[in-house]
This record gives sequence, structure tokens and C-alpha cells, in this order.
Amino acid sequence: MKKLLSSTATGSIEAILKQQVQDNVAASNRDFSLSSGGTTPYTGNAAAAADEALKQILTANEQKKARVAEERDHIDEERSRHSRRMMELEDKLRQSLDKLQERENNIYASEHKLESQLEKGEKEMKNLDHRAAEGRFLHKRIHKSIIEGEEGKLKSKYHGRIHPHRHEFAK
Repeated sequence: MKKLLSSTATGSIEAILKQQVQDNVAASNRDFSLSSGGTTPYTGNAAAAADEALKQILTANEQKKARVAEERDHIDEERSRHSRRMMELEDKLRQSLDKLQERENNIYASEHKLESQLEKGEKEMKNLDHRAAEGRFLHKRIHKSIIEGEEGKLKSKYHGRIHPHRHEFAK
């Protein structure tokens, strides 16, 4: 039996079965011949029965081989279907990751653009504040010089005619 199992791993099942049937047929023929004291007409029937048994075993073996081949085909088909599905899913995942990466890049670009616009706006605000301060200063200076200039003109023009107000000290 161990010899049968070890040879199963290396030899084909069909060859093993043929050998086993041939051994059984030879043994039964030998036993029958020895018990009957020689060759009898039944010995031929035993050989025919052994051949028939061998044919049945071979037919069963062929059917098993066919079923195994069908199962292998089915397994291969399932494996290829699964592989195709996995490749499709990997492609979808890769596309989704590419879209996500593109969105992330767009977000970073937008963020950078907004930061630069904010910096630019802050600089403009500082410049406007500085110009507004300069404008206020110039406005006060011009206003003061105009008023003082007009006062000076009026005072010089009407100096003798304008009398100081009697409550001038209250100013």
C-alpha cells in the first residue's frame, strides 16, 4: 500500500490502476489454475471478466479525469475572472487616487495663490495707510498754510482797520 501511495505521487493513476488490475487478474488466474490442477475452460472466462473489470475501471478513471479537467477549467475560468475583476478594481483605484492627487495639487495651488494675494493685499493696505497718513499730513499743512496765509494777508491788508476784540484774552 505504501508503495502504491509513493508511486501515486510520481506515476499516473491510470498506470497504477492497470498494474493493480493486471496483478489481481494474474493472481486470480494463478490461484484458479493451481486449485483446478491446470487450465480449464473457466480460466478464459476469468480473464474475460478481468478484462471487463479493467475496462470498467479505465472508463471510471477516464470519467474522473474528465471531471477533474472540467473542474480545473472551471477553477481557471474563476481565477481569470477574479484576476480581471481585480485588475479593473486596481485601475479604478489608481484613477481615483490620480483624481484625488490632482485635487490635492489644485488645493495647494489655490492656497498658495490666496496666500500671495493676501500678502499683496496687506502690502497695498500698508501703502494706502501710509499714503493716507501723508495725505492727511499734507492736507493739514496746506489747510494751515492757506488759513495762516489768508489770515496774514487779511491782517496785513486790514491791519490798521481791525481793532482787537475786547474779549480777545478769552480765546
